[in-house]
Amino acid sequence: MSGSALARVLPALGLAALCACGQDEVVGPSPEDRSLPPVPPIALATAATNVWAGKAALPTARGFLAIGAVNGLLYAVGGLGISATTAGVQAYTPGSNSWASKAPLPQARYDLNGAPTINGVLYVAGGLNTAGQPTKTLYAYTPGTNTWSTKAAMPVAGGCGVSAVIGTKLYVYSACAATGAFQRYDPATNTWATLPAPPTLHQHAVAGVINGVFYLAGGYNGTTFTGAMEAYTPSSNSWKTRATMHVFRSHAAGGAVNGSLYVAGGTAGFGSDYLPFVESYDATTDSWSFKPQMPTPRYALGAGVLSGKLYAIGGVGEGGGFRQTDEVYTPGDYWVLKQALPIARSGSAVAAAGGKIFVFGGNTVNISGGTNTVAYTPSSNSWATKAPLPIARQTFHGAGVINGLIYVPLAASSPTSPNPLVVYNPSTNTWTTKASMPAAVYCGGSVVIGGQLYVYSGCNFNAQPFPTLHRYNPGTNAWSTLATPPVASGFAAVGAVNGQLIVAGGQSVGTPIATVSSYNPTTNSWTSLNPLLTPRKFPTGAVVNGLFYVLGGQNGANQDLTTVEAYNPATGSWRAVHDLPKATSSAGAAVLNGLLYALGGVANANALALNQVYTP
Repeated sequence: MSGSALARVLPALGLAALCACGQDEVVGPSPEDRSLPPVPPIALATAATNVWAGKAALPTARGFLAIGAVNGLLYAVGGLGISATTAGVQAYTPGSNSWASKAPLPQARYDLNGAPTINGVLYVAGGLNTAGQPTKTLYAYTPGTNTWSTKAAMPVAGGCGVSAVIGTKLYVYSACAATGAFQRYDPATNTWATLPAPPTLHQHAVAGVINGVFYLAGGYNGTTFTGAMEAYTPSSNSWKTRATMHVFRSHAAGGAVNGSLYVAGGTAGFGSDYLPFVESYDATTDSWSFKPQMPTPRYALGAGVLSGKLYAIGGVGEGGGFRQTDEVYTPGDYWVLKQALPIARSGSAVAAAGGKIFVFGGNTVNISGGTNTVAYTPSSNSWATKAPLPIARQTFHGAGVINGLIYVPLAASSPTSPNPLVVYNPSTNTWTTKASMPAAVYCGGSVVIGGQLYVYSGCNFNAQPFPTLHRYNPGTNAWSTLATPPVASGFAAVGAVNGQLIVAGGQSVGTPIATVSSYNPTTNSWTSLNPLLTPRKFPTGAVVNGLFYVLGGQNGANQDLTTVEAYNPATGSWRAVHDLPKATSSAGAAVLNGLLYALGGVANANALALNQVYTP
């Protein structure tokens, strides 16, 4: 950044104290390690690839700009360039990947408070003028006529802030001064109302609206960089504190995408840090998680949301130069690593109930068929020990949840000893024993269909091919033997889609297979489906949003796999999706809040403590 440009920016930031006190006052890494802000170690290496993409460059390199979305186009408004504050406006068309100039702002502005849209009109409130002073202006842009109009001025001048829309009203938070101002504009009456400011000062923060609540995250609090987040609810006209971001930063950009608040880039040491980190906030669990990093680290960028994608545009990059960069992030279809299991294990039974993920038994380094039970809470990213399995047996048949209770069919202890069935109550942390299965079976999986537990098995106690399917009725505590599966698929992936059971892959006499079969409970019959893309034994299966995912496993050379594929019952086809971060076979899987958890497993003959989480 040039000296003249920097001189204009610093007074507006209210960061004079920061510049005077030096780097030691900054929350984050030491000056020797500015590339690593305060990020939990388990999250640093989890970014998937191919979710960020570069787009056509912004015509004019600049930062401190606002981005708005109207009628399928993104608008880059104002900002600070190499030599001057600009009034320039350009529109980006995703379909043609091109930019076009539009009518400029009535006056040049930078450090604007965003550019949200109400009823097809773009609103730009406040910002700093060419002298670096906060303004009260409110400009409205109509795309159809490519014209700007001036609306009622804000009661309090401000910039360095953010804005968002709730209903048909514009909410503007500005924070160039020592205290922030929160104001609401009603286009219907062309009037403003002053609202209570949040408890924490958030200069250069990120905001977004989720379910009618205004979320405000990060920024500079007048003393240091912060990761604090507060949420404003219009009905109560009040703020509440929410979970703190992992990375303390200001001058980031972001917005609400598909019900989550995303924060990208920023700085944790003005003029010396250019952050690539991206994290998103889940309002349901009040928690933050890391997402794939921006390809181009920068701060003072603008961000816009269009068609479920987050665009990161312009900004100041490494070396202090203004950028023309336009990169787009498509949420979904990626993996992250969460807090590892307390004990590495494979072949565990896994189930989701009561907002937690439960992991039962499995094979550890020293124990085959252990009893240890643990529960994972996503909101705190933590594990807790629960009542152990009442019987020490293998848990290769998985588990199923019926009316809040977790049913775990255990392995047989001998060729003539039927498989026990035990039931865990998460509310009381207690176990009960139910009727044993009619046969001694092994190497299968369980699903719940219509309130009943279906247990598929591909082999007998001696691991010889022995395909069976049994059904347990909790109401009668009785088992039924169903139609024999057409293929003996040992250690296959099992799931239930549209009321039908699917068995995919597995092994036949030690050889991985790609065979897929479907069972219809109504007709008590089996049907062959299209095979897997990759033959695999010891895979893991789970159903998310109506698709059946098969992940990991081993190939014919006994190599552990990272590949994942998904079956769409509507098309009868399989497609490859993002690989697991870490290769694994014999993992356990469960689905909670639309996320797929792959837990534990084996790699290179070693038990794993992995907690790999997939967002479709």
